[in-house]
Amino acid sequence: MLVSAPLVAAAAAAAAALLASGADAQTTTNNILENIHAMGSPNDARAYKVTQMAGYTNQYVSDLLSGPGPMTFFCPTDLAFQRLQQQNPAYYSLLTSDAATMQNVLRYHTVPNYVLDTALAPQKFFLPTAYGLNHIRVEMSNQTSSWPSAILFGGNNDSVADIVEVRRNFTSIVHTEKSSNGVLHLLDHILSPPKTFAEVVATRNLTSMVAALNEAQIDISTMSNFTLFAPRDDAFVNLNTFLTANNLSLTTGQFLKSLLSFHIVPSGQYFSSNFLTDITAYLATNLTNEEIRFDAHPSGINFYGAGQTGLKLMIPARLAEPDVFVQNGVMHVLEGAIIPNITAAIAGGNVVAPPYPANATNAIPPNSVRPGGPPPGNGSGSTDGGGGGSAGTGVTAAKSGAATAESRLLTMSPASGGLAAAAAVVAVVLALA
Repeated sequence: MLVSAPLVAAAAAAAAALLASGADAQTTTNNILENIHAMGSPNDARAYKVTQMAGYTNQYVSDLLSGPGPMTFFCPTDLAFQRLQQQNPAYYSLLTSDAATMQNVLRYHTVPNYVLDTALAPQKFFLPTAYGLNHIRVEMSNQTSSWPSAILFGGNNDSVADIVEVRRNFTSIVHTEKSSNGVLHLLDHILSPPKTFAEVVATRNLTSMVAALNEAQIDISTMSNFTLFAPRDDAFVNLNTFLTANNLSLTTGQFLKSLLSFHIVPSGQYFSSNFLTDITAYLATNLTNEEIRFDAHPSGINFYGAGQTGLKLMIPARLAEPDVFVQNGVMHVLEGAIIPNITAAIAGGNVVAPPYPANATNAIPPNSVRPGGPPPGNGSGSTDGGGGGSAGTGVTAAKSGAATAESRLLTMSPASGGLAAAAAVVAVVLALA
């Protein structure tokens, strides 16, 4: 499924202009690192101090923050460190004493190749960071003068378990400083990177899915740059009831492994912002030649497989909890299971034609590649799927409205690759004027 040349050319031209204007718009002399040092000075008269960050950024990410940019750095203030020390002294001690932890957290606060103007941002979007393939979720508040903008910690409650919930897990941008290589946003709390898959699923009703993954010998922790659709425990109860009524079981043939592979998109991270309202589209999965169809509506998002759409076997799998961050991936919790072609699944893979026609006119890319970097391949745990960035991966939209929807996305298709991929940065992430 290839992105059409006209769409790529248009996106490339627009994004290239934005990146260029982003670099030109920064007229101040100091780069981000120098601004942090200046604000950390005891003689600096500005209200917000970043004394601790002045030392940590110079020690661990000086090359990154003094580089050519453009980039955005979300910088915790001294108050943010004080709050963390009061609210969770154990995590504060780990962060301030362990070099690897501090470096990962600083990179998680860095968004390369973007200059974010919060006044022009959409209500919710996701940004790739300099820490692996991990993202931060940006969700704007009501744009009031007392709380003009906010960032949600990590995207889910698990990512903020180390910090007392404040303002529904939001941290505010309290000050913005232009820099020669990008923009510096000061935060009143510290962002917490996503936790491991095992840590995240332990806090949810996903015991049956974890047991099934173990039985099928599918290790999610070895994967990277993936999207996992995770049926809740009650979804497995309903699935077993359906299978029993049809003289089948999860252990019939290769059905279990095929079913689970059908819930994995191995070639990119798709967030709720990719599931656009009034768009019907398809995702290539880890099950050969099988695609998931999704319908996004104001009332919710439904997911279907050939078992649901073709044979009317079960109700759609409805999205219950979106955008659950795990290390180097994203998980969406579902109320039901997505059912592939059952005959093919029992046999160990799809042996028939794809259930949905490919439509290469409009392709919706995932938030899966760091801007300006090479497209990553599949994680080592991937099976039965195409290589990362291949023409057969990604989401294909089935409505012409996807052309407009594409401008609302936050990153580029894995197929575009390298610096050319950076040109697909969307217009909502704009340079500061």
